[in-house]
This record gives sequence, C-alpha cells and structure tokens, in this order.
Amino acid sequence: MRKILAVPVVAATLALTLVAPAAATSPSQVIMLPGATSAEGPFTGASKLVEGVDIPGADGLVLEGRRLWAVQFANQVSRWQLSDDLTSGTADGVITDPRFAEPVTAAKFGDRLAVVNSHLSTGFPPKSPTYEVVLVDAG
Repeated sequence: MRKILAVPVVAATLALTLVAPAAATSPSQVIMLPGATSAEGPFTGASKLVEGVDIPGADGLVLEGRRLWAVQFANQVSRWQLSDDLTSGTADGVITDPRFAEPVTAAKFGDRLAVVNSHLSTGFPPKSPTYEVVLVDAG
C-alpha cells in the first residue's frame, strides 16, 4: 500500500506526493484526512490529528516552517500557524482571489503562492481550453 508522504522541494517548502513508504526522507510531515489534518512520522508510520486544524475540501498543502497553506475547492487558500511539535494549529487567515477556479495545489515562491486552477467542473477529463496559475500574496 502506498502512503501520502511529504518530500522536501524548493526553499524548504514541503509538497505532498505519493511515494513508497521506504522512500520517506522527512522526519515529520502533514497529511490530509477527510475534514481533518494529521501529522505523521514517515519512519514510524505513527500519526496524530493536529488539534484545531479543520480544513474541509482541501487538496494541496504547502508547509514552510510551521506555517501551513491549504488550497481548498471553495476557491480559497486557508493559512494556519502550527505548533512547534505539529500537535495543534490556529487559523491565520484566508486568501481569496476572483481568478481562482477550483484550485487544487500551490507552490510558494518568496512571499507569493502560485495557485493552480483545476477546472474540474468542466468534465472528466477537464475540457477547459486554458489552465491558469494564479500568483497571490502568501500573507
């Protein structure tokens, strides 16, 4: 069985990807469960809910230090501040933009987020003639 694991990428940001458990390289990670967020140790497989962090409809996550951005199908990105041990978190704002169209993931570049629109409502596979990456202030 494959697990969702966090793998380090550019500028110490963590991106979620599917990898084999043996390929885990990060000592801690944040993963999504339906309506909840969990921190998991990739070496032990032990997981625990992150108290106070409820992100319904979230897809992509960006973690930088202890700041978490969650891309939500509700055309927004919620921002969270996590505790040092990843056991709790508090809401730290919501980013909206009229250009969001069912965003699914993001990447952080400096003080900006590049948010990717999905256009999933156009059919399967999506039939939109264009796909956008929307740059917004990460706050």
